[in-house]
Amino acid sequence: MLKPTVVMGLDVDYLPHDAVHVMQRGGDIDQLVVPHLYDLTHIAPKNAGYCVAEVLKEKQQDFREHSSSFPGLDTLVFLKLVSHLFPTSDFRHPVTTPAFVFMCQMLHQCKVKTYRDVAVGLFLVTLIMEYTVLSKRFSPAAISFLHGVLDMAVPKTNIKSASVVYPVRITAKARNLLVVSEPSVVSDMRTQLMNVDDLREKIPEDGSFKLRALHTAVKLLLEFCCHLENLSASYHIFKPVVNTLKQIDVEKYPRFLQEDICSVISKTEEMAHKKLQFMVMEKKKPKALRLYEPRIEEVFDGRKRRPMGKARQEHEKLLHKYKREMKGAIREIRRDKSFLAKLKLKETLQNDMERKQKVKEIFGSAAMQQGELRKLKRKK
Repeated sequence: MLKPTVVMGLDVDYLPHDAVHVMQRGGDIDQLVVPHLYDLTHIAPKNAGYCVAEVLKEKQQDFREHSSSFPGLDTLVFLKLVSHLFPTSDFRHPVTTPAFVFMCQMLHQCKVKTYRDVAVGLFLVTLIMEYTVLSKRFSPAAISFLHGVLDMAVPKTNIKSASVVYPVRITAKARNLLVVSEPSVVSDMRTQLMNVDDLREKIPEDGSFKLRALHTAVKLLLEFCCHLENLSASYHIFKPVVNTLKQIDVEKYPRFLQEDICSVISKTEEMAHKKLQFMVMEKKKPKALRLYEPRIEEVFDGRKRRPMGKARQEHEKLLHKYKREMKGAIREIRRDKSFLAKLKLKETLQNDMERKQKVKEIFGSAAMQQGELRKLKRKK
């Protein structure tokens, strides 16, 4: 029978790949994969954290070899599993924190070239929102990528002169990737969000993906506005994004998307009216009141004392204390010496008594032997 620690290591290595096949067949990994791993994580949390961290290192090492391309579906599923297995609200966690940094690194370094890159980037932004929804942390990479997605929906006449939304790396050919040429008449809002099929290698080039990508980006941006509205710099964070959002031709998009865009703009305008607290110097401690030394009059006791300064008085006091301690030490030494002498005398007397007793016994035994010897001589 395999130990739970061994099973956890095998599951972490192979389950993300199996989960990819499950998702491609239309299965739900939250019901098929996550409960099993969650139970194993609670049985051996330290070993589970070590196994997941090692796999995360391997994923990051593979990403370094192709840092300009977004990862495969197995890496995305693995990052999704991390948020289900480990807490995301900790200030610093040995598994969640490296995964969060890894996602931010991918958003910074990967180039956006195709529709799939946009879909994977939005998926990573969604994961970042899940990682930061409890801790209310600010992720510049997520906001910058959403800014880049909105910038791709703004029509540009000259692609080469288009401003780059730093640090998102968007190629020149993808600057107008999400621009809609014809008005959309979609009325169902639920079907116009990103799904698992958008993470495939080949995505059909049609207007529905552009609408889903833009709608998902606006929804995520609205969520981030709600989560970060308490920050003092929230308005300055979302102001460039809203400026790009205002350049989008909203008349070509459905009614529900126009309402979401208006919600983001109004939310940002509310942040602009929020009063900021000025930076102030730290309050100093109040100065203590000036105290006066008491006037002490010496009482005459009939003895004459030589006038001495404070230093001389301290010296005399220490000298008197030294003499007193010396007398006490000499007294203790004398007592110890007397006690040791008594013990030595007692031991000497006891040894003398024992020696006298042994001598008496020896003389007695010798007298008995002499008497017996005389008896033998008489008999002869």
